[in-house]
Amino acid sequence: MMKSLILVLTLNFVGITLYAQFPISSEEMREDFDIFKNSIKEIHPGLYWYADSAEIKRRFNKVESSINHELELKDFYGILQKFYAGIRCGHSWMSMPWKWRSYIDNGPYRIPINFYLEKDRIIVMHNLSNDSSFAAGLEVLSINGIKSKEILDSLIQYTPTDGYAKNRQIRILAGNFSRYYQVQYGMDSIFNLQLKQEGKIKEVELKGLPNDEANQRSIDRYPRKDRSKEPFLYFSELDNEIAYLKIKSFDKEDIKEHNQKYKKFLKRAFKKIDEKNLERLIIDLRGNSGGEDNYGATLASHLIKQPFDYYLRMEATTKKFRYNQYSRQRGFNTMGKLLKKDKNKPGTYTYSFSKQVKKQKPIKNVFEGDVVVLTDGGTFSAASEVASILHANNRATFIGEETGGGYYGNNSAMMYGIQLPNSRINYYLPVIRYYVAVDHPPFIGRGLIPDIQIPLSYKYYTSDKDEILETAIKSFSK
Repeated sequence: MMKSLILVLTLNFVGITLYAQFPISSEEMREDFDIFKNSIKEIHPGLYWYADSAEIKRRFNKVESSINHELELKDFYGILQKFYAGIRCGHSWMSMPWKWRSYIDNGPYRIPINFYLEKDRIIVMHNLSNDSSFAAGLEVLSINGIKSKEILDSLIQYTPTDGYAKNRQIRILAGNFSRYYQVQYGMDSIFNLQLKQEGKIKEVELKGLPNDEANQRSIDRYPRKDRSKEPFLYFSELDNEIAYLKIKSFDKEDIKEHNQKYKKFLKRAFKKIDEKNLERLIIDLRGNSGGEDNYGATLASHLIKQPFDYYLRMEATTKKFRYNQYSRQRGFNTMGKLLKKDKNKPGTYTYSFSKQVKKQKPIKNVFEGDVVVLTDGGTFSAASEVASILHANNRATFIGEETGGGYYGNNSAMMYGIQLPNSRINYYLPVIRYYVAVDHPPFIGRGLIPDIQIPLSYKYYTSDKDEILETAIKSFSK
């Protein structure tokens, strides 16, 4: 069991910080790690997607050698999180132990800045501190004596993504910067920053904030437009007779909460396009993190005029889930009955009940005009899949940023949650590997790379103009 809380007074270069240690013994870690390792080897369908068995074994051995003595709970979490992110599966999530997370959230350990991350640069997006001598837009050169590039190179290792595309990792890291910073560098309450201001270096010393206070300051100082009532599915006609289709999500519940129905919306939108004889269409998938598999296939069926393949295969590595004593999702063995042993590929099971594994049929009145699809690092999972299919069928021009989801597919569906008994670390195992019906070697290990790439820089973020959309509109006149 977890040892009791110990208070320690620690002196470091930024001052005196009182923090709680949550020690975990080597025996407790080994027990947890055995469960973690064995469950991943048995269940995760993408464990060997980007690394062979010898490399995975080496990584497992590296973890085992690092837990042969007592550690802090945060350090054990960090070791497992790095390993899990190293699988390069964007659906493989792990959460921090609540006991430790609750403690740091209530203490003055959050850096009082919201950051915008741009490649190797850290930029001040929101100043949440009491120091008004610096504003948004300044580049952060170092934090507590550590250069920004070194910080980013360290923290990016904690963030999951499909393959080797970094743009989605950067998004995740920006939203979890302080948490991963605390795991990597400890729980400082004073932060010395070097800022680049008009070509000169400015140094500031900032006091950390409790998480709730930082969030409230962010809301009070930088109020956002309330978008809760905006439709998730949006259609309009732009100037120059261009149809614009915005699909924020393929998540059924999100769409339902906004009183919309996906298939009816698409049917009406394409009916209007047909009635107005519009021959140019922009489909905006930016920020669409996915959802229902069939929603992507339905969209493709409105745009591809011949029968087409969507998924080549849906594959699992097991149909038995032996970790129910550590999981609240105890009905997985029942769902496992839907998986059939594949005689042609030993050690795998197929899921053939999905309609998307079969040949897809186009609708009667397919849109045959010009199509431009807008993507970014937030285009993930089902949204990334449909982008891949449209690309493979030469059905669109793509503008924006590389998709956050893998071009060739992903591991998802049937997310099996496990909580390790000693550390109380939670992680989720995707059960199914999706093989999207594509074949474009330059994109192996990557997302879909647009025909016209427009990186989302800080300058873009702060601009009133939507450069990606404007570029899409202009592209039709070429």
